[in-house]
Amino acid sequence: MRLATLILVLAGALAFGGGDGKADTISAIQGHGWPNHFDGCFGSSWQIMVNNCSTTRLLVIPAQGQRPGYNSVLVSASGNGSSGSTAMTNCQGISSFVSSSGMFADDFTPIVSTSASSTFQGLNLGNLLLFPGSVMHFECFLAGSGGRVARIDFE
Repeated sequence: MRLATLILVLAGALAFGGGDGKADTISAIQGHGWPNHFDGCFGSSWQIMVNNCSTTRLLVIPAQGQRPGYNSVLVSASGNGSSGSTAMTNCQGISSFVSSSGMFADDFTPIVSTSASSTFQGLNLGNLLLFPGSVMHFECFLAGSGGRVARIDFE
């Protein structure tokens, strides 16, 4: 009887979210400009960061993973709604490891771009390898005059 109860409890925990399959989400508001940390071009509203200047700007969003390796990274971003290649926002994920010998990049995701549309789109960055002790960050070049990033989901 005890074994049957234990099996039932474990099956219920896995079925209702007790496993490691949960996604981690970070909001873009955790990000900062680069190379100017306090870049006045970025405005925020709730979790969203918006580029209010006319030129493309780099937003760096740091993150700490909960476990080694992520099978998928999805960024919610948009272009600025005008036409041309500078109207798109693009993002990339980078993981790195710091040791007594220095800092080393572990892995990079491909650079993925939105369309020029101002509607939020899901950018699938693919896999991001993360070792124990590694940190990760996301670099997004936001389109001028309205490019936006809302959040990053990784699982």
